[in-house]
Amino acid sequence: MTLGVVDESTLGTVDSFTRTFHVPFVTTTVPLWNVSTRFVGGYTLYLRPSYDEALLSVVRHYNWKHILYVYDNDAGINTLCHVCHCS
Repeated sequence: MTLGVVDESTLGTVDSFTRTFHVPFVTTTVPLWNVSTRFVGGYTLYLRPSYDEALLSVVRHYNWKHILYVYDNDAGINTLCHVCHCS
């Protein structure tokens, strides 16, 4: 088992390593979305859940037509892209 933090620039390498050697990778990073495959990382365990679906549910529940989403890192833009793609 390996522990660490990933971002978009290292996710491919970590994913390839874990799939090749069947070694689990545990991270506290927010799950990174890949629009075409939803989650990337067959052997990756995210200790911090994604809140994308919860955010999308709130927007749908209140039938909001416009939202303002402020973010300061790549995880934020990934969440925004997922919410916009799924809405």
